[in-house]
Amino acid sequence: MIYKLINSENLRFKRAILIYFIIISYLITFSSCMTTESLTVSADKLKSVTSGEITNIKLKNGNSIDCGNKFVEIIKKSDSTVLLSMYTPVHSRENYGSEKNEMIIPVNDILTVQLQNRETDVPMTILLVFGIAVIAGGLIALSVFHSQDK
Repeated sequence: MIYKLINSENLRFKRAILIYFIIISYLITFSSCMTTESLTVSADKLKSVTSGEITNIKLKNGNSIDCGNKFVEIIKKSDSTVLLSMYTPVHSRENYGSEKNEMIIPVNDILTVQLQNRETDVPMTILLVFGIAVIAGGLIALSVFHSQDK
């Protein structure tokens, strides 16, 4: 009964508006709740343990270490050396795991470290999701009650 009522010719225009509203709301919430920015950090500003979205490490000799698609952890062993641990995902038919590569690099050899910082606005995301659900539910209820009056 509800399916017939929602798909009736009386609600066709309102149903189209609701569908467009839901698609546009989804696109707004999808792009506005997370921001990504690239940061460049010099070697002297590295913390004792830096991990996460490290994309590239540039060395003073002109070489660079590509860290894309890897989890990278930089651990300061002393004031003059750091331990660079890179975990590369390995997928095979039998199991999933990671391959670990480690190297010790003098701090003086590191020019810059490029990080990718991601921030999520959780309160805004929750507000938008619940707001869209309430508005969509209200529009559906109004259209159903309005069509029953006719």
